[in-house]
Amino acid sequence: MEFRYNKGRFKSLEYALKGLRAPIYKALHKHTRVSYDCPICGYSGPFMDKNQRKDAKCPKCGELERTRLQLLVLKDLYASSDFGSCDVLHVAPENALRKFFRGVCGNYSTADLHREDVDYNFDVQEMPFNDGSFDPVFASHVLEYPEEMYKHLENLG
Repeated sequence: MEFRYNKGRFKSLEYALKGLRAPIYKALHKHTRVSYDCPICGYSGPFMDKNQRKDAKCPKCGELERTRLQLLVLKDLYASSDFGSCDVLHVAPENALRKFFRGVCGNYSTADLHREDVDYNFDVQEMPFNDGSFDPVFASHVLEYPEEMYKHLENLG
């Protein structure tokens, strides 16, 4: 299977185009759909469906419900903890969470198997770090990829 990722060259263009999509979507659906607030980009209005999940995707930033929830939880944790001295490893980093971690963590590193816009490339089943190298390891939506899931969980723990 071939993976194709945006290498970072067109990210600002991608987000600008998504930003143009939001007012059009909002105008077309403001009377027929429920409105929500996006904690990531500040958009307020109807959200888009994603496959069978109703109202899952913000039309402005494109983030899904799991990332919005994770950001809210992280902000709540940050309000009661000091992340300034944390060494964080973010596996398969979501852009919205990447911005949050960079803003609050002392040392922030990213990793992925295929992407080029990260600090480290490795398979999570064979992490190249010693135990205790990072305070938290944040890895979301990656457990479906490794063939040996239990080995993957051991490496993260």
